[in-house]
Amino acid sequence: MNFQFESLAELLAMKGHGPFVWSAYSISIIAFAYLIWTPVKSYRDMVNRELKKRSREENAPD
Repeated sequence: MNFQFESLAELLAMKGHGPFVWSAYSISIIAFAYLIWTPVKSYRDMVNRELKKRSREENAPD
């Protein structure tokens, strides 16, 4: 097996292209995390609002 880079420093530098490549990876990972987290948080908030609403309705005097 033949590796492209001899050391970790060479891998991070990527022959001068490292800053662009690693920043692109970082931005992509942050964007994907945001796209996953936002609907999950929204769903949890909606469920909590509905649970509070039901609790208020059940405990309301008739």
